[in-house]
Amino acid sequence: MTNISWRQQRYGNSCAWDCLCMLLSGWGVDVDTEHLIRSSPVPYSIRLEEDGDSVRAGMLVQDEAAMNAAILSFGLRLQNSYFESQAEYTRHATHLLQSGTAFMTSLRRADGAVGDVRRHAIVFHGLSDGSFVGLDPDAGLDRSREYCFEEVRDQVIVDLSRTELGRAAMGDEPRRGIVGVVTPVDESDLASIPYRELMDESLAALDHIETRTVDLDFTAPSVLPLVEKVLKPIAHDLRIAVSILDGCSTLEGLLGDMEAKLLLIRAELTARSTPDPCFCGDLEHLLANAYTHLREHLRSAPVRHWEEQTRRLLEDGAG
Repeated sequence: MTNISWRQQRYGNSCAWDCLCMLLSGWGVDVDTEHLIRSSPVPYSIRLEEDGDSVRAGMLVQDEAAMNAAILSFGLRLQNSYFESQAEYTRHATHLLQSGTAFMTSLRRADGAVGDVRRHAIVFHGLSDGSFVGLDPDAGLDRSREYCFEEVRDQVIVDLSRTELGRAAMGDEPRRGIVGVVTPVDESDLASIPYRELMDESLAALDHIETRTVDLDFTAPSVLPLVEKVLKPIAHDLRIAVSILDGCSTLEGLLGDMEAKLLLIRAELTARSTPDPCFCGDLEHLLANAYTHLREHLRSAPVRHWEEQTRRLLEDGAG
């Protein structure tokens, strides 16, 4: 299963979803990220991190359960493996490719300012003279344009040595290397995706966010971590996912306004200026309005439809 098709990254922070679409293509599933997101819980997903001080939302909710909830209708699931050392990671990666199994993984890459290192998902599908050959959904391409693979093949093909791959996956960080493969589902997989629980988790996270931001002083520099780690993921990553849905223009507009005001607040506080209290008051009103619409949006998630899709797979004897 290494005959995969390249998918282009068209949305911010969607690289893992683009890579998942590439892996699906190896199973004969021709789907793009827009279709995948539209038919999944992603536009309704808000997750509190374990520390309780940061949030993932929309496109950045990329855990195994979220991704499996998006691809169950194809009778497939994502299975992640985790490794504590570069040697274990590259050994497993080599074994997969030698057996004809493509995989997605998260690599380190420098981005922006010096020392600003971020993660980016890439698919590897083959070995060539000891090097790992893969496909990058982004490669710095203009996301406002749609490219065909032949047009950009030299930019998007990745070729890394074993050492380069291990360092890019793990480096010197105290983190685990991740390798994800797509496999057929069985009944236990289908039964383990709790759609209603996922939506309850999103609603609980929204309640937590609203409680933390009530009467918040947006003129104080101490608010910056909360803006960056809690509010920005809602205004940016969730907004991008919501924009793919039909009939959500009001919520999308509110989140867009929210992001614009948050960026202005962040810029002024970073420059050690004091934001206009009236402007901050407008932001507080906007947040309250956005929370109301968000709560309605989360409660309207088509949970029953997702459950019926899963039930049909079970009845058809998936796996």
